Amino acid sequence: RPHSGDEDDGGYGSKGEGSSQDGRGRKKKGNFSRSLRSLRSHSQEPKHAKVHKLNEMGEIVDKKGHRAWEMASALQLGIRVHVSMNNHGNGEPGFDTFRETVKLKFPPQGSVMTPPHQGASFKFKDYAPAIFGRLRDVFSIDTADYMVALCNTLQDGSNALRIMGTPGKSGSLFFFSEDMRFIVKTLPKREAKMLIEILPAYYQHVMQNPGTYLPRFYGLYRWKPEYGRNVRFVVMNNVFATNIAIHRRFDLKGSTMGRSASQSDRAKGYRCILKDNDLVQSGFKLKMGKERKKAFLDQIRCDCFFLMSLKIMDYSMLVGVHSRDEITEMPATGAAGTGKAVSIDKRVSIEARASRTQSPPQPQSGVPGFFESDLPMPATPGQEMSSGPNESSNQMEDTPLPDGDPGHFNPGGIEGHLAEGKPAGERYFLGIIDILMLYTRRKKFERMWKTSMEGEGASSQPPPDYANRFCKFLDAIT
Repeated sequence: RPHSGDEDDGGYGSKGEGSSQDGRGRKKKGNFSRSLRSLRSHSQEPKHAKVHKLNEMGEIVDKKGHRAWEMASALQLGIRVHVSMNNHGNGEPGFDTFRETVKLKFPPQGSVMTPPHQGASFKFKDYAPAIFGRLRDVFSIDTADYMVALCNTLQDGSNALRIMGTPGKSGSLFFFSEDMRFIVKTLPKREAKMLIEILPAYYQHVMQNPGTYLPRFYGLYRWKPEYGRNVRFVVMNNVFATNIAIHRRFDLKGSTMGRSASQSDRAKGYRCILKDNDLVQSGFKLKMGKERKKAFLDQIRCDCFFLMSLKIMDYSMLVGVHSRDEITEMPATGAAGTGKAVSIDKRVSIEARASRTQSPPQPQSGVPGFFESDLPMPATPGQEMSSGPNESSNQMEDTPLPDGDPGHFNPGGIEGHLAEGKPAGERYFLGIIDILMLYTRRKKFERMWKTSMEGEGASSQPPPDYANRFCKFLDAIT
């Protein structure tokens, strides 16, 4: 019997046998393969260098007593096993494929389908693995890179996940892969169910609009500890995963009520996420030029129309700005050790040179979340994948980056241009986030109450009004 939605925890074998239900058309080839090749040309991820130090978020989940270690290690082990196991064909997905689930039990001693580990027993569920596998293909996410980034913690603690509490009101936890390329966000049950419900429409939208600015969903999972509640996770892209410094960050909805950063947020400096009123007061505008602005807004309107058709609202545009002339400083530590402020790029360069004198860390078997296998090791300093942040925030001057087409989402950012076509000295990182909020009865009452108390300008609006205001605001600031 196919499993769908969030059922009870029945159906797990005592030895950890997996249950997988096939979707129709799995072995068919042709249409999907041909469309995949054409879609990839618009959604290529750049060869990823290590993220800039200024863009790192959260604290490292250390195996020595960190409160989130059990959750993180179970997540790593569950993803590793399920992604390795669920190698599906390239056929066109049938309806059942979107409702397919695979569930396994992970006892400490291991089982026929799961390796031994040092943590407590847990159960792990993978939602629509074939669909998310195809989405990863479309988004040019290599399976080996995906598992190395998320599931390859080493003996000395390197390559571990990072964790950060929610920067918003949702109460979610955010895990980041060590290279900051992937975000693993905990979801309440209602949002996980909503993602499952909209998955067929989302999949179709991505196939028809490979340059979409919507979040890039790579997987949906559920972890159930032996004595605890279900925890659901979604894996998605990080808009700010870049090896050049981001100097200003904005979360924009197009509304005005309560849309200003607090003083405590501003104290975070470059890591502060500013909001609509802050942007308007600063007079900042995205500089793209007439033709590039049109391409950008056309794709945004297409995405907003899709969200409106699903009655989704309360989403945001995340904007990161790299300024070529910005001087980025932070306190020196470690190898720099002078106690004076030095540029972050100089500090990272010192650390990178020091790291080359150290032997590379060795993997540890038996650690929850990692077990001996043929997983490729992360590149050592000096190799391409680790060529990281010693490439300075002035990198654009040394190695020119491609301009980027604003009509498509660009992981590597979009170069700013003045009206006459000259470079603006800025690079923008853009993406829509938080698309799992329906215009429910609670949101309707919220809008009525806020409007009656403080007038117009509330974030909560009917989906058509929200989409229209959102697009007009982006038009006004571009």
